[in-house]
Amino acid sequence: MHNERKKKGILPDEPPCYECEDKLMPENEDAMRIFYKVRHQLILGPGSAFDIRHDAIWRLIDEYQIQDRVGCFEKVCTLAGQWWIPRMNAKSED
Repeated sequence: MHNERKKKGILPDEPPCYECEDKLMPENEDAMRIFYKVRHQLILGPGSAFDIRHDAIWRLIDEYQIQDRVGCFEKVCTLAGQWWIPRMNAKSED
């Protein structure tokens, strides 16, 4: 509902509550749960972040006993690399 109203220019970019966000597809729930726990475990280079700590991801995959281990790892890394890290780097430049 939030995204539909946002497209029409009625609402701000961020949803006001969890219930207003788009729901995840079931096959992405594990990856998102792990991502939110490790999202600040970034590897920093000169002036910016360039990767997320893989050992933190694998540790939570083991702790949560995720069945699709490699698939979950790839989803978390993709989310971090294509969305989170560029977002964090852009914020640090401001």
